[in-house]
Amino acid sequence: MLADKDPVIAPIDQDAWAKNLGYLESSPPELVALYGLNRHANVRMLRRLKVEDLQKSARHPELDHPGHRCRLCEDDVEARAEPLGADRAA
Repeated sequence: MLADKDPVIAPIDQDAWAKNLGYLESSPPELVALYGLNRHANVRMLRRLKVEDLQKSARHPELDHPGHRCRLCEDDVEARAEPLGADRAA
């Protein structure tokens, strides 16, 4: 969504995704490590976002009707969102 000119969000079957990609075969410590690595990468990416990036949108084939786009940051979520790291302050 951030990099493409006209991005499309691909629908997936999350149960088939997990089963066919062997998620259930990973050990809990491995899953925790992968979660940590992915979270770190996502937080770094989110910190690089510009305000205009929050207005970007994409099409979703299951919701594809005229005028409908999925936005990176929906207005109601954006209004209630706290800055990254706010939960650690205090």
